[in-house]
Amino acid sequence: MKTSVFSLAMESQGKSAGSAADYLGLMPFVLGAMTAPLEGIGNGLLAWPMAFVIFLCEVIAVISYLSLVKKENNQWFIRSAMFMCMRTL
Repeated sequence: MKTSVFSLAMESQGKSAGSAADYLGLMPFVLGAMTAPLEGIGNGLLAWPMAFVIFLCEVIAVISYLSLVKKENNQWFIRSAMFMCMRTL
């Protein structure tokens, strides 16, 4: 899946495909460095900090999607995201 996402992300970049590849390669390391201290709360004995970080990343992903994707697609996504949230509770 990661390879498909990279190729789809760089497809529209044209001349700046190299910079886009650099950015996409750097982001997992940056996000890992930001979330690792949060997951270490509780001396690594509890799963709640990791669950909170996963939830926080999901919320950020949904907000990013809603703000960056065309508005006509958002209604379907909002309904499906609400369904998935209710299903997990």
